[in-house]
Amino acid sequence: MLDATTVDRVRPRITEHVAQRWFVRPLLSALVLGAVLLTMGQLINPGGYLSTDVGGKVATLDAMAVGGTVSPDLGYWAESADPDGSLYPMFSTTSMGGSWVNVTTLPMLYVALPFYDLGGVRLALIVPVLGAVLAALAARSLVMRLGGDRWRGAAAFWVVGLASPATIYALSIWEHTLGLALMAWGVVAALDVVHPRRPASATTRSIAVSGLLAGLAFGVAASMRQEALVYGFVVGGLLVFTLLGSGRVVAALSAGGAMAAAALAALTANSMLEVAVLGSSMRSGRSAATAEAAGSLLDSLGTRAREALTTFAGPSTASSVSAYLVAAGVALLLWLAGRRADRPDEVRLVLAGLGVVVTLEALNLVLGGLNFVPGMLAATPLAGLGLARGWAAGPRRFVTVVAVAALPLIWLTQYTGGAGPQWGGRYLLLSGLLLTVVAIVGLESESAVRVGRTVALAGLAVTVVGVSWSVVRADSFARSTSRLASRPEPVLVFSDPFIARESGPVATSHRWLAATDSGGREEALSVITAMGFHEFGYVEVVHGNDIVDFPGWKLERVDEMPLIGSDQLRISTWKTTS
Repeated sequence: MLDATTVDRVRPRITEHVAQRWFVRPLLSALVLGAVLLTMGQLINPGGYLSTDVGGKVATLDAMAVGGTVSPDLGYWAESADPDGSLYPMFSTTSMGGSWVNVTTLPMLYVALPFYDLGGVRLALIVPVLGAVLAALAARSLVMRLGGDRWRGAAAFWVVGLASPATIYALSIWEHTLGLALMAWGVVAALDVVHPRRPASATTRSIAVSGLLAGLAFGVAASMRQEALVYGFVVGGLLVFTLLGSGRVVAALSAGGAMAAAALAALTANSMLEVAVLGSSMRSGRSAATAEAAGSLLDSLGTRAREALTTFAGPSTASSVSAYLVAAGVALLLWLAGRRADRPDEVRLVLAGLGVVVTLEALNLVLGGLNFVPGMLAATPLAGLGLARGWAAGPRRFVTVVAVAALPLIWLTQYTGGAGPQWGGRYLLLSGLLLTVVAIVGLESESAVRVGRTVALAGLAVTVVGVSWSVVRADSFARSTSRLASRPEPVLVFSDPFIARESGPVATSHRWLAATDSGGREEALSVITAMGFHEFGYVEVVHGNDIVDFPGWKLERVDEMPLIGSDQLRISTWKTTS
């Protein structure tokens, strides 16, 4: 038998040996995580996507790869008859500098283009996967800066990498993971200014360099994600306020000035790139739209409040009073679990209540089918514990304040109307990551650690649902797209431009139009006639038995086909009577 003295002497060696395992060492962990995510991505049908936004990006990559150009021009088959593009089949396509553009970021597309050129969507997933890996590494670095050990750092790495919204967004050609990684590393750099790991060696120059890196990270992130402007503003303001509050005036001026200058330089460079390629800047226009949206707050206060609750904690896409009550309940129960985590008897009751909510939502998924989980806390439940555990003085509070202070500003400026069909609060991803890190560091007692593990497993289960939903959704839309592409009608007119956008490159390689109202339908008939066609198909989601009438055209037949879940598409075929 080993005596206590021998055990105490041997334990540090054993711990150090185990700590060298691959799941703790960052480089090996990064390689394994990247391989796992890339493999998961191969399960998803490359002809379908998590969002219509992704369809637009894939269509653009395909156009550039096929055309051998860096111009994101999708072209338009009916441009001569519809020069202003009012009938363009893909939502949010605009004419810029003679090009038909359906993208919100150029840098991400240019990084992904060589991979797409070599291996299509499947190989281009390397880019979002890289973003998820870098975000996970940033979470690990934050844990170490908040006083956590290697094990907690490894826990943060794997939770962010495999049990958070970053996992889901790594499986689509989207810029979310890259933007998240840049913002997370920006927080790391800012934290090095406010709470340096070696205070004695923190010179004015090192402080300015860290501020520069933080500003650069948020500036580049803003070229891809609009909310990066909000997070960058909050981080910069809190950084300066904290330094001034502690009497470090020179440090505040150095770090704040460097951060602002670097962010401005990055934004200017991106604007110059857009002007060079497109003839004007997309991002400045989106920023102006964001400011305008914030200015019309009073006109949409109710909508914004409801969508804020949905994206904060909503486990379902429903927009009903019961759904909002469930979202509020999820937030409250997670916060209580964090507050009572050190008291086993009390937290057991809270977790039981949370279990009831989870069971009800799981039953809803079973009966209603897979769908989006739009709320940050619903998809990243550890973040709810972080809300309760992150207010201790020091670097942990800095990170928590960044995560929380940005929320109302993002809710004020985020685009309305899309709160439901998204995963884990896609505008709030950085807050979710930061609060997850805080929870992992702040759950210290044995009872609290058990609570954290339970909640983390719930987050993993939600992520598994998300991966399954990504597979099902992509496969359903890919099959629908294939059937639509093989239709015999020479022209298809869509009642919803989002449906065509889901089809990616197929939408721009076929003669498709989109007409959302009676005026658009009349214009579509004029374009079809002007282009010399005598037959077309009208595509709409089935809502009842009424079929839209086209005066002067004869209805030949009506077909229906599955879209996704219980949704069906109706295609009515029309021929001219003249």
